[in-house]
Amino acid sequence: MTHYAKQPLAYSDIFRHAWQLYRGTFKHVVPVALLGAIIASILEVASGYGFGDAINNTPWDYMVVLWYLHIPSLIFALLAYNAIYIRYQAHLDQTACSYGQAWWRGLLRLPSTFLATLLYVVIAVIGLFLFVVPGIIVLVSLFFFYPMTVVRHENSFKALCHSHRLVWPHWWRSLSVIIVPILSLLIAIFAIQGVSLGMGVLTHGSLLIMRTTGMVLGILFGTFVCPWMIAVFMQQLMDLEVRGFTDYGIEPADDKATPVEV
Repeated sequence: MTHYAKQPLAYSDIFRHAWQLYRGTFKHVVPVALLGAIIASILEVASGYGFGDAINNTPWDYMVVLWYLHIPSLIFALLAYNAIYIRYQAHLDQTACSYGQAWWRGLLRLPSTFLATLLYVVIAVIGLFLFVVPGIIVLVSLFFFYPMTVVRHENSFKALCHSHRLVWPHWWRSLSVIIVPILSLLIAIFAIQGVSLGMGVLTHGSLLIMRTTGMVLGILFGTFVCPWMIAVFMQQLMDLEVRGFTDYGIEPADDKATPVEV
């Protein structure tokens, strides 16, 4: 059973309750993550077959192919993330939400999440290119824009501003929380690339084996690890909302706060 606490959680409790949320909804979110990971991987691999044709072309052609390579996969991945966030929120609110409803509601939020993600990437590129340290500071403060757009139903600009307002007084704490899933992601990416290259060496450079190995490992990561990462981000957001009441007098969404297991 889940209820909402009215007090901020300790650092270790963020991860403990995120794990409880992930474990308690495992059978509800993993099928969503599995379908999303499979289709996103297929789209990326399928679109990647034309990638090599642009290597010797102009930089503009190269950028066009990069866009073509990743956008279809990214869009479906965002849709799957939306559905996972919605399934989590339904569990916390103890409301019914079927798989079809989760995908449909996620689809309705897709334009906002896509636009917000695009804005976040643009800010990241500009910030890190011009001012590395200030850029990192801003990126962390805007990090929680995504759940704001999905489960708080805020538009792209409001979600970015709201995230900054909540995170800013607790910047170091927020960084120390989100760095754990991010490091897990980076380690997984390097591990997947390493295993794929290793399989390529063992099979004398078989591109098919390398791609298949990378796709299978990526699907496993997206199925079992990404939902846990989302649970951590969602847990930290709700904790920030509780702290936001102390900082600004802002009530947490729907008069609710951090969920705890009883």
